[in-house]
Amino acid sequence: MALAGCAGTDETSADDESVDTNDDTADENGDDTADGNGNDTDDESESEGSGYADEQDEQVEVSYGEQIELSNGVVATAHGFVFEDQLGNPDFPSEPDEGYQYALLEFEATNNSDEAERLPRAWMDFQLLHDGSQYDTATVLGLEEYEEYDGGEVQPGVTREGVVVFEVPEDTDESDLDLVWHDDFLGSNINIRWSG
Repeated sequence: MALAGCAGTDETSADDESVDTNDDTADENGDDTADGNGNDTDDESESEGSGYADEQDEQVEVSYGEQIELSNGVVATAHGFVFEDQLGNPDFPSEPDEGYQYALLEFEATNNSDEAERLPRAWMDFQLLHDGSQYDTATVLGLEEYEEYDGGEVQPGVTREGVVVFEVPEDTDESDLDLVWHDDFLGSNINIRWSG
């Protein structure tokens, strides 16, 4: 599924094969896929929708580091995780429960619209999934080493970035974790899943 604003580029070089853009292409059965005016008539392309993550009928699945874009101009990226055994002031560190470690999600969201919009609020909109369990955000007092992500309503052009803290079992790594951003507040239809 193609999403507007996905990270990455489509770079080509002189060594790349050229792409045929002839409108009278046919599929493997010999059926025309264009209506003669250059418009694609393939049923699959008509069902894809606009490409905005909040206008999809099903959960949007992307990889860590990929950017998603909503129809209101908000773009967001879950960059991945950093793992720590303790956080905060070295003299009085915060430690996770026994058998757990801190998983710090590096998250960034920007309001690219021309009016105030709501960025995701981690404590309300994020769930972390691992091996059939769901983890909510953790509170760490005196988080000194990292800036904590803070969503909510922001003005046009504002970017918020930082970490969201979770407690996960020891020996968990990024490839084991799926982050879900789910928001159906006031008719929103945001259901995005980042994975490693």
